[in-house]
This record gives sequence, structure tokens and C-alpha cells, in this order.
Amino acid sequence: RDRIEWHGFARRLGKIAACAALVSAGSYFMFPNSWITFGVLHHIIVASVLGLAFLRAGWLNLLAGGLLIAIGVLVQHAAFDTAALNWIGLMTHKPITEDYVPLLPWFGVVLLGIFLGEQIARGNLSWLDRASGPRLLQLMGQHSLLLYMLHQPVFIGLLNLYLMTK
Repeated sequence: RDRIEWHGFARRLGKIAACAALVSAGSYFMFPNSWITFGVLHHIIVASVLGLAFLRAGWLNLLAGGLLIAIGVLVQHAAFDTAALNWIGLMTHKPITEDYVPLLPWFGVVLLGIFLGEQIARGNLSWLDRASGPRLLQLMGQHSLLLYMLHQPVFIGLLNLYLMTK
């Protein structure tokens, strides 16, 4: 699109933030020693806000995305091992948590997605339009936050049912 729908953007961000808070609270209740402080939903919030600065960067997103992925994979420093900084992703060891999606390298992947999205919007990758998949996959993509929030309670419930029959 040529413009940002700020109301919709803020509403989406608020929904994701509420779900991230629920995930953190729920994981603290279930796993107090390894609760989720910066998981996939937390990353989506930060990446969505940071991504705004790159919407018009064009081919720079391809370069910056690759560079951020490389930095996130190759660079480590003990200064990032603290709880206050480990969300950035440059720590020397993974923090003890049930879900962890650090800014680096994953924001690099977001930038690659922004680049590809722009290419698709311009018609440069029209073959992807034909490969968009069946209706069920489209529905799942349109309701991905709901599916994400339901999948763990459903899986945990099914696992508990299975274990009770043993």
C-alpha cells in the first residue's frame, strides 16, 4: 500500500501485545523458572515498530536483512548475557526460557520479508500469486494470531488427556 492505516496498525499491535502479556503470564504460572520474556509475539511487536523505518528502503532491505542475519548468527558478546539485553540476541548462551525469538537474527528475516512483499506488490514476483495456496491456508494466515494463541492450550490439553489414559 502507499500509506499506513495507523488505526489498524495500532489495533493489531495492541492485540499482539495483549496476547504477549497473556503468554508471559501463563508461562510464568506454568514454568516459573523458564517463563517467556521475549518470545515470538514479543518479537513481532518490536519488529513491527522497527519495520516502519524500513518500508521505503527498497533493495536496502535485502542487504540489511542479510547483514543482520549474519550478525545475529556470528556475533556474540558477554555484555548481552544480561536479562535486560538478551532480547537483542547477541548473547553467548541462550537464556533459560520456553520460547525465545531474539531481535537478531530474526529482524533480518523480517527485512527480507519486507523486501519480498514490496517485490510482490510491484508485480515482480507474479509467480507467487499463483502459488498462494488453498483456501484453508489463506484462512489460517488471516487468523494466525488466534491459531497461535489456541495451539498450546489445545496441545497441552490433548497431552494431559493422553497421559490420563496411561
